[in-house]
Amino acid sequence: MSGDQGEPELFAPEDKPEEVAVQPDAADPRDLRKRRARKKIVAREDEIFIRRLLAAPEGRRFLWGILAAAHTFEERFSIGGYGFPIEQEIWFNAGQQQLGQRLYQTWDFLDHEGVSLMLREHDARFSAKQAT
Repeated sequence: MSGDQGEPELFAPEDKPEEVAVQPDAADPRDLRKRRARKKIVAREDEIFIRRLLAAPEGRRFLWGILAAAHTFEERFSIGGYGFPIEQEIWFNAGQQQLGQRLYQTWDFLDHEGVSLMLREHDARFSAKQAT
């Protein structure tokens, strides 16, 4: 139908759906080596990216904002109007905090000095220790 003069094209050539990716063959040693090598490259690029962010004051401020938005270092407990806990909100808050803690731990593993500097700059508990 796409060759007919009277029928309009449903997709512009650049908008046509691409071929579906083929599932990698887990039994192919070459494919396995390629995937492992790619995974190492991506991990190294991620580490370089986080180190660059933590090396700049703006990057540390940005990452701190993510941790603060996730309430990473807070314990949040929600109580309804009658004094009973709001279970769904408690679990939602716990999920946010858990994500923040996972990010914090990952960044700390990749660049402990940069994360320590970020905490001293933005967390009052750490800047107070530095002053004493």
